[in-house]
Amino acid sequence: MTDSRSAVAHAMLAWSLRTYFHGRAAAASVQRDAIPWDGLLWLARQHHVQPLVYHSLTTFCAGMMPPALQQQMHAMYQANGCEALRQMAEVLTLLDHLHTHQVQAIPLCGGLLAQLTYGHMALRASRSRTLRFIVHAADIPQARQLLATLGMRRDKPAEC
Repeated sequence: MTDSRSAVAHAMLAWSLRTYFHGRAAAASVQRDAIPWDGLLWLARQHHVQPLVYHSLTTFCAGMMPPALQQQMHAMYQANGCEALRQMAEVLTLLDHLHTHQVQAIPLCGGLLAQLTYGHMALRASRSRTLRFIVHAADIPQARQLLATLGMRRDKPAEC
């Protein structure tokens, strides 16, 4: 990608993220033919914001994307949404199990954070199958044991 096309793709990525928060006013200035769609999609993947970019484009600039790209991004958006729902169900099952044994935990999963930030859990790209929880220090041994009984394993040491 040439430097000018890269600059336009970067600007378009920033625009699509800004549009999510500022709405149609930001959308009015975009011209379809000026967008390097391949570069925009590549950048959205690199920055893990494809669902947010897709949502902004389809909400505020319906019909602007080339049909093949819109189909590709729609399929990705649906798959991401399904993964977010699957992960949220898993988090709720684990929280219920911990709560049943009087272990309080706060989940730090992408879907939950996306729901709180964007109002929709599918707007955050699901990159990891890692589930993280904040647990009181005194409950860590019991939480590890309970999660292990459900087949969960610790991938790496917790960071403080």
